[in-house]
Amino acid sequence: MKRIMIAAFLLVMALAVLSAAGSCARQQSHNINTASVEELMKVPNIDQELASNIVFYRGVNGPFASLEDLLNVKGMNEEMLEAIRPYVYIGEETPAPIPQ
Repeated sequence: MKRIMIAAFLLVMALAVLSAAGSCARQQSHNINTASVEELMKVPNIDQELASNIVFYRGVNGPFASLEDLLNVKGMNEEMLEAIRPYVYIGEETPAPIPQ
């Protein structure tokens, strides 16, 4: 019985550590004008295709003047923009704290 309790405790602790590590790795802000495809894919709701579209659009049209300019990127819509807004920023502005 004691072994089962210890094993269960260790399992719960391992899952908590893995969950926290995954959250920390994904929860950071990225400058939308300098982030690579790989960095953009760390933003919740941005997959490889959308990240590639953002970088491609930026390469063709120059830097984004505002986050709303992302609406011109293929695959982006207003709902998605609102979902990623806490995780991206423009230029030298200080990024907002990531929601917990």
